[in-house]
Amino acid sequence: MRETCIFTNETTGSLDRSLPIQGQTLLNCFLLYQSFHFGSYLGGIVLCYTFVMDQKQHLSLDLGFMRHTPRQRHFLARILPPLQDLPWLQAIWLSGSFARGDSDRWSDLNLHLLVEDAQMEGVLDQLCAILNREVEEGWHAGLGAREMLSGLTFVSERADATRGGVHFMIRWTGLAQIQSHVDRYRPLRLIFVNGRLSPPLQDYLRGDWPALTPPDRDALISSLAYFWMPLSRLPAVLNRDEHLAAVQLLVDARRTLIDLVVALNGAERPPSPARINQYLGPAQLEAFIKTVSVKTVDPAAWIGQAVALVVLYRWYAPQLVEIYNIPYPAALERTVLALLSAEIDGWPARIQTG
Repeated sequence: MRETCIFTNETTGSLDRSLPIQGQTLLNCFLLYQSFHFGSYLGGIVLCYTFVMDQKQHLSLDLGFMRHTPRQRHFLARILPPLQDLPWLQAIWLSGSFARGDSDRWSDLNLHLLVEDAQMEGVLDQLCAILNREVEEGWHAGLGAREMLSGLTFVSERADATRGGVHFMIRWTGLAQIQSHVDRYRPLRLIFVNGRLSPPLQDYLRGDWPALTPPDRDALISSLAYFWMPLSRLPAVLNRDEHLAAVQLLVDARRTLIDLVVALNGAERPPSPARINQYLGPAQLEAFIKTVSVKTVDPAAWIGQAVALVVLYRWYAPQLVEIYNIPYPAALERTVLALLSAEIDGWPARIQTG
Protein backbone atom coordinates (compact mmCIF):
# COMPACT_ATOMS: atom_id res chain seq x y z
CA MET A 1 0.00 0.00 0.00
CA ARG A 2 1.32 3.47 -0.90
CA GLU A 3 0.39 6.62 1.02
CA THR A 4 1.51 10.24 0.92
CA CYS A 5 3.03 12.36 3.63
CA ILE A 6 1.71 15.94 3.24
CA PHE A 7 3.81 18.95 4.17
CA THR A 8 1.61 21.98 4.97
CA ASN A 9 2.38 25.52 5.95
CA GLU A 10 0.89 26.16 9.39
CA THR A 11 0.18 29.86 8.63
CA THR A 12 -1.56 29.63 5.28
CA GLY A 13 -2.55 25.97 5.18
CA SER A 14 -1.26 25.82 1.62
CA LEU A 15 0.31 22.66 0.23
CA ASP A 16 4.08 22.88 0.15
CA ARG A 17 4.96 19.45 -1.23
CA SER A 18 4.11 15.81 -0.88
CA LEU A 19 6.42 12.89 -0.22
CA PRO A 20 5.51 9.34 -1.19
CA ILE A 21 6.18 6.84 1.59
CA GLN A 22 6.16 3.06 1.71
CA GLY A 23 6.26 1.01 4.82
CA GLN A 24 4.98 -1.95 6.82
CA THR A 25 3.95 -0.98 10.35
CA LEU A 26 1.02 1.25 11.25
CA LEU A 27 2.31 4.70 11.90
CA ASN A 28 0.86 8.03 13.04
CA CYS A 29 3.46 10.70 12.84
CA PHE A 30 3.14 14.33 13.71
CA LEU A 31 6.56 15.82 13.22
CA LEU A 32 7.36 19.39 14.10
CA TYR A 33 8.91 21.15 11.17
CA GLN A 34 10.58 24.51 11.67
CA SER A 35 12.19 26.83 9.22
CA PHE A 36 13.30 30.45 9.06
CA HIS A 37 12.65 32.67 6.06
CA PHE A 38 14.13 36.19 5.81
CA GLY A 39 14.52 36.30 9.56
CA SER A 40 10.85 35.62 10.26
CA TYR A 41 9.65 32.43 11.89
CA LEU A 42 7.44 30.14 9.88
CA GLY A 43 6.04 27.25 11.87
CA GLY A 44 5.27 24.14 9.96
CA ILE A 45 3.67 20.81 10.77
CA VAL A 46 4.48 17.69 8.87
CA LEU A 47 1.34 15.58 8.88
CA CYS A 48 1.90 11.96 8.01
CA TYR A 49 -1.30 10.09 7.46
CA THR A 50 -1.71 6.71 9.09
CA PHE A 51 -0.26 4.31 6.55
CA VAL A 52 0.82 0.72 6.14
CA MET A 53 4.38 0.18 5.01
CA ASP A 54 4.78 -2.62 2.51
CA GLN A 55 8.46 -3.39 2.73
CA LYS A 56 8.05 -7.09 2.08
CA GLN A 57 9.81 -8.09 -1.07
CA HIS A 58 8.40 -11.11 -2.83
CA LEU A 59 10.95 -12.89 -4.97
CA SER A 60 9.89 -15.54 -7.49
CA LEU A 61 6.32 -15.54 -6.19
CA ASP A 62 5.12 -17.17 -9.39
CA LEU A 63 7.32 -20.17 -8.48
CA GLY A 64 8.00 -20.59 -12.18
CA PHE A 65 11.21 -22.45 -11.43
CA MET A 66 9.02 -25.26 -10.02
CA ARG A 67 6.94 -25.93 -13.15
CA HIS A 68 8.30 -29.45 -13.44
CA THR A 69 7.48 -30.22 -9.79
CA PRO A 70 3.72 -29.50 -9.45
CA ARG A 71 3.26 -31.23 -6.11
CA GLN A 72 6.00 -29.28 -4.42
CA ARG A 73 4.87 -26.05 -6.09
CA HIS A 74 1.28 -26.55 -4.92
CA PHE A 75 2.45 -27.18 -1.36
CA LEU A 76 4.70 -24.13 -1.31
CA ALA A 77 2.08 -21.85 -2.90
CA ARG A 78 -0.30 -22.61 -0.04
CA ILE A 79 2.02 -22.07 2.90
CA LEU A 80 4.06 -19.11 1.62
CA PRO A 81 1.37 -16.39 2.00
CA PRO A 82 0.62 -17.12 5.68
CA LEU A 83 4.33 -17.46 6.40
CA GLN A 84 5.03 -14.07 4.83
CA ASP A 85 2.35 -12.52 7.02
CA LEU A 86 4.13 -13.52 10.23
CA PRO A 87 5.44 -10.25 11.70
CA TRP A 88 8.64 -11.81 13.02
CA LEU A 89 9.62 -13.51 9.76
CA GLN A 90 12.65 -11.94 8.08
CA ALA A 91 13.35 -14.20 5.09
CA ILE A 92 12.51 -17.51 3.45
CA TRP A 93 14.75 -19.59 1.23
CA LEU A 94 15.11 -23.07 -0.21
CA SER A 95 18.11 -25.36 0.00
CA GLY A 96 18.77 -28.78 -1.47
CA SER A 97 18.00 -29.69 -5.07
CA PHE A 98 15.75 -26.65 -5.64
CA ALA A 99 18.68 -24.41 -4.75
CA ARG A 100 21.22 -26.45 -6.73
CA GLY A 101 19.00 -26.57 -9.81
CA ASP A 102 18.76 -30.37 -10.13
CA SER A 103 15.31 -30.93 -8.62
CA ASP A 104 12.81 -33.42 -10.05
CA ARG A 105 9.31 -34.64 -9.22
CA TRP A 106 10.63 -36.72 -6.31
CA SER A 107 12.66 -33.96 -4.66
CA ASP A 108 12.17 -33.02 -1.03
CA LEU A 109 11.29 -29.43 -0.14
CA ASN A 110 13.90 -27.99 2.21
CA LEU A 111 12.56 -24.68 3.49
CA HIS A 112 14.43 -22.28 5.77
CA LEU A 113 13.09 -19.39 7.81
CA LEU A 114 14.99 -16.47 9.29
CA VAL A 115 13.13 -15.27 12.36
CA GLU A 116 13.66 -12.66 15.04
CA ASP A 117 15.77 -14.08 17.84
CA ALA A 118 13.12 -13.34 20.47
CA GLN A 119 10.53 -15.44 18.60
CA MET A 120 12.52 -18.66 18.21
CA GLU A 121 10.63 -20.59 20.88
CA GLY A 122 7.19 -20.09 19.33
CA VAL A 123 7.98 -20.98 15.73
CA LEU A 124 7.05 -24.68 15.89
CA ASP A 125 3.53 -24.11 17.17
CA GLN A 126 2.78 -21.46 14.54
CA LEU A 127 4.18 -23.64 11.73
CA CYS A 128 1.97 -26.54 12.78
CA ALA A 129 -1.05 -24.24 12.87
CA ILE A 130 -0.33 -23.02 9.33
CA LEU A 131 0.16 -26.55 8.00
CA ASN A 132 -3.03 -27.78 9.69
CA ARG A 133 -4.99 -24.93 8.15
CA GLU A 134 -3.51 -24.78 4.65
CA VAL A 135 -2.72 -28.42 3.82
CA GLU A 136 -6.27 -29.69 3.45
CA GLU A 137 -5.24 -33.23 2.51
CA GLY A 138 -3.45 -33.55 5.85
CA TRP A 139 0.13 -34.29 6.72
CA HIS A 140 2.21 -36.56 8.92
CA ALA A 141 4.89 -35.12 11.17
CA GLY A 142 8.16 -36.98 10.74
CA LEU A 143 11.24 -36.92 12.90
CA GLY A 144 11.56 -33.68 14.79
CA ALA A 145 14.45 -31.88 16.37
CA ARG A 146 15.20 -28.49 17.82
CA GLU A 147 14.43 -25.76 15.27
CA MET A 148 13.28 -28.26 12.63
CA LEU A 149 9.99 -29.77 11.46
CA SER A 150 9.74 -32.52 8.85
CA GLY A 151 6.76 -34.27 7.38
CA LEU A 152 4.95 -35.90 4.48
CA THR A 153 1.70 -34.61 2.97
CA PHE A 154 -1.04 -37.21 2.54
CA VAL A 155 -2.48 -38.45 -0.75
CA SER A 156 -5.77 -40.10 -1.54
CA GLU A 157 -6.00 -43.77 -2.50
CA ARG A 158 -5.01 -42.77 -6.02
CA ALA A 159 -2.11 -40.36 -6.01
CA ASP A 160 -2.81 -36.91 -7.44
CA ALA A 161 -0.17 -35.64 -9.85
CA THR A 162 -0.40 -32.10 -8.50
CA ARG A 163 -0.66 -32.46 -4.73
CA GLY A 164 0.20 -34.69 -1.82
CA GLY A 165 3.13 -37.02 -1.30
CA VAL A 166 5.55 -34.15 -0.63
CA HIS A 167 8.43 -34.73 1.74
CA PHE A 168 9.21 -31.43 3.41
CA MET A 169 11.62 -30.17 6.01
CA ILE A 170 11.35 -26.72 7.54
CA ARG A 171 14.26 -25.34 9.53
CA TRP A 172 14.51 -21.96 11.20
CA THR A 173 17.28 -19.85 12.60
CA GLY A 174 17.72 -16.51 14.31
CA LEU A 175 19.90 -13.64 13.24
CA ALA A 176 22.60 -14.63 15.73
CA GLN A 177 23.13 -18.04 14.08
CA ILE A 178 22.43 -17.23 10.45
CA GLN A 179 25.99 -17.57 9.14
CA SER A 180 26.56 -21.01 10.68
CA HIS A 181 23.10 -22.10 9.50
CA VAL A 182 23.73 -21.01 5.91
CA ASP A 183 27.20 -22.57 5.90
CA ARG A 184 25.66 -25.88 6.94
CA TYR A 185 22.78 -25.93 4.45
CA ARG A 186 24.04 -24.00 1.43
CA PRO A 187 23.50 -23.36 -1.41
CA LEU A 188 20.28 -21.42 -1.01
CA ARG A 189 17.59 -19.92 -3.23
CA LEU A 190 16.00 -16.84 -1.69
CA ILE A 191 12.24 -16.57 -2.29
CA PHE A 192 11.19 -13.90 0.21
CA VAL A 193 12.84 -11.16 2.23
CA ASN A 194 11.35 -8.62 4.59
CA GLY A 195 12.39 -5.08 3.66
CA ARG A 196 13.22 -4.34 7.28
CA LEU A 197 16.16 -6.73 7.07
CA SER A 198 19.47 -4.89 6.89
CA PRO A 199 20.79 -4.32 3.34
CA PRO A 200 24.09 -6.17 4.03
CA LEU A 201 22.18 -9.23 5.21
CA GLN A 202 19.86 -9.06 2.22
CA ASP A 203 22.89 -8.94 -0.08
CA TYR A 204 24.38 -11.91 1.77
CA LEU A 205 21.26 -14.03 1.26
CA ARG A 206 21.06 -12.99 -2.40
CA GLY A 207 24.68 -14.01 -2.94
CA ASP A 208 25.94 -16.15 -5.79
CA TRP A 209 25.95 -19.60 -4.19
CA PRO A 210 27.82 -22.44 -5.93
CA ALA A 211 25.80 -25.63 -6.43
CA LEU A 212 28.32 -27.67 -4.41
CA THR A 213 30.66 -26.65 -1.63
CA PRO A 214 34.30 -27.71 -1.27
CA PRO A 215 35.15 -30.38 1.32
CA ASP A 216 35.94 -29.44 4.88
CA ARG A 217 39.47 -30.49 5.79
CA ASP A 218 38.68 -31.38 9.40
CA ALA A 219 35.68 -33.44 8.30
CA LEU A 220 37.91 -35.36 5.87
CA ILE A 221 40.40 -36.20 8.63
CA SER A 222 37.55 -37.47 10.79
CA SER A 223 35.97 -39.51 7.97
CA LEU A 224 39.27 -41.12 6.98
CA ALA A 225 39.53 -42.50 10.50
CA TYR A 226 35.83 -43.24 10.98
CA PHE A 227 35.75 -45.63 7.99
CA TRP A 228 37.57 -48.21 10.10
CA MET A 229 35.23 -48.05 13.10
CA PRO A 230 32.25 -50.04 11.70
CA LEU A 231 34.69 -52.58 10.23
CA SER A 232 36.25 -53.03 13.68
CA ARG A 233 32.89 -54.39 14.89
CA LEU A 234 32.59 -57.04 12.20
CA PRO A 235 34.27 -59.77 14.28
CA ALA A 236 31.56 -59.46 16.94
CA VAL A 237 28.56 -59.53 14.59
CA LEU A 238 29.88 -62.27 12.29
CA ASN A 239 30.81 -64.60 15.14
CA ARG A 240 27.31 -64.08 16.58
CA ASP A 241 25.67 -64.72 13.19
CA GLU A 242 24.19 -61.21 13.34
CA HIS A 243 23.66 -60.85 9.60
CA LEU A 244 21.38 -57.80 9.82
CA ALA A 245 23.90 -56.04 12.04
CA ALA A 246 26.62 -56.88 9.49
CA VAL A 247 24.54 -55.22 6.77
CA GLN A 248 24.24 -52.04 8.84
CA LEU A 249 27.95 -51.89 9.59
CA LEU A 250 28.88 -52.29 5.95
CA VAL A 251 26.33 -49.65 4.92
CA ASP A 252 27.94 -47.25 7.39
CA ALA A 253 31.45 -47.93 6.07
CA ARG A 254 30.27 -47.66 2.45
CA ARG A 255 28.51 -44.34 3.05
CA THR A 256 31.64 -42.90 4.66
CA LEU A 257 33.80 -44.06 1.79
CA ILE A 258 31.41 -42.64 -0.81
CA ASP A 259 31.62 -39.25 0.89
CA LEU A 260 35.41 -39.47 0.80
CA VAL A 261 35.42 -40.24 -2.91
CA VAL A 262 33.04 -37.33 -3.61
CA ALA A 263 35.50 -35.15 -1.69
CA LEU A 264 38.25 -36.47 -3.94
CA ASN A 265 36.11 -35.20 -6.84
CA GLY A 266 36.25 -31.75 -5.26
CA ALA A 267 32.96 -31.39 -3.39
CA GLU A 268 31.11 -32.16 -0.20
CA ARG A 269 28.23 -34.54 -0.90
CA PRO A 270 24.87 -32.93 -0.05
CA PRO A 271 23.00 -34.73 2.75
CA SER A 272 20.39 -36.32 0.48
CA PRO A 273 19.38 -39.94 1.15
CA ALA A 274 18.23 -40.37 -2.44
CA ARG A 275 21.09 -38.93 -4.53
CA ILE A 276 24.53 -40.46 -4.99
CA ASN A 277 25.06 -41.32 -8.66
CA GLN A 278 25.54 -37.77 -9.91
CA TYR A 279 28.45 -37.12 -7.55
CA LEU A 280 30.54 -40.10 -8.68
CA GLY A 281 32.35 -40.79 -11.91
CA PRO A 282 31.25 -43.83 -14.01
CA ALA A 283 34.17 -46.01 -12.88
CA GLN A 284 33.68 -44.98 -9.24
CA LEU A 285 29.98 -45.78 -9.38
CA GLU A 286 30.62 -49.19 -10.95
CA ALA A 287 33.21 -50.02 -8.27
CA PHE A 288 30.80 -49.22 -5.44
CA ILE A 289 27.92 -51.14 -7.00
CA LYS A 290 30.13 -54.23 -7.06
CA THR A 291 30.56 -53.98 -3.29
CA VAL A 292 26.83 -54.57 -2.66
CA SER A 293 26.51 -57.87 -4.53
CA VAL A 294 25.30 -60.67 -2.24
CA LYS A 295 24.57 -64.19 -3.51
CA THR A 296 24.17 -65.90 -0.14
CA VAL A 297 23.56 -64.67 3.39
CA ASP A 298 26.59 -65.99 5.24
CA PRO A 299 29.83 -64.65 6.71
CA ALA A 300 31.67 -65.15 3.41
CA ALA A 301 29.34 -62.64 1.72
CA TRP A 302 30.01 -59.96 4.34
CA ILE A 303 33.75 -60.68 4.29
CA GLY A 304 33.73 -60.18 0.52
CA GLN A 305 31.98 -56.83 0.81
CA ALA A 306 34.28 -55.65 3.58
CA VAL A 307 37.40 -56.62 1.63
CA ALA A 308 36.09 -54.83 -1.47
CA LEU A 309 35.56 -51.65 0.59
CA VAL A 310 39.07 -51.90 2.05
CA VAL A 311 40.50 -52.21 -1.46
CA LEU A 312 38.64 -49.07 -2.58
CA TYR A 313 39.69 -47.20 0.55
CA ARG A 314 43.34 -48.04 -0.01
CA TRP A 315 43.06 -46.80 -3.57
CA TYR A 316 41.30 -43.49 -2.91
CA ALA A 317 42.40 -42.50 0.62
CA PRO A 318 46.09 -41.92 -0.26
CA GLN A 319 44.97 -39.60 -3.06
CA LEU A 320 42.93 -37.55 -0.58
CA VAL A 321 45.87 -37.41 1.80
CA GLU A 322 48.10 -36.03 -0.95
CA ILE A 323 45.61 -33.50 -2.33
CA TYR A 324 44.44 -32.07 1.00
CA ASN A 325 47.67 -32.60 2.96
CA ILE A 326 45.98 -34.54 5.76
CA PRO A 327 47.28 -37.44 7.89
CA TYR A 328 46.60 -41.04 6.96
CA PRO A 329 45.24 -43.10 9.91
CA ALA A 330 47.88 -45.82 9.54
CA ALA A 331 47.80 -47.01 13.16
CA LEU A 332 44.02 -47.38 13.13
CA GLU A 333 44.10 -49.24 9.81
CA ARG A 334 46.78 -51.60 11.07
CA THR A 335 44.84 -52.27 14.27
CA VAL A 336 41.51 -53.01 12.59
CA LEU A 337 43.03 -55.26 9.92
CA ALA A 338 44.85 -57.22 12.64
CA LEU A 339 41.56 -57.71 14.54
CA LEU A 340 39.73 -58.83 11.41
CA SER A 341 42.45 -61.30 10.52
CA ALA A 342 42.65 -62.76 14.04
CA GLU A 343 38.92 -62.90 14.84
CA ILE A 344 37.19 -63.81 11.56
CA ASP A 345 37.65 -67.18 9.93
CA GLY A 346 38.18 -66.72 6.23
CA TRP A 347 39.53 -63.17 6.40
CA PRO A 348 42.42 -62.94 3.90
CA ALA A 349 45.90 -62.82 5.38
CA ARG A 350 46.89 -60.07 2.93
CA ILE A 351 44.82 -57.63 0.87
CA GLN A 352 46.37 -56.59 -2.42
CA THR A 353 45.52 -53.12 -3.74
CA GLY A 354 46.34 -51.85 -7.17
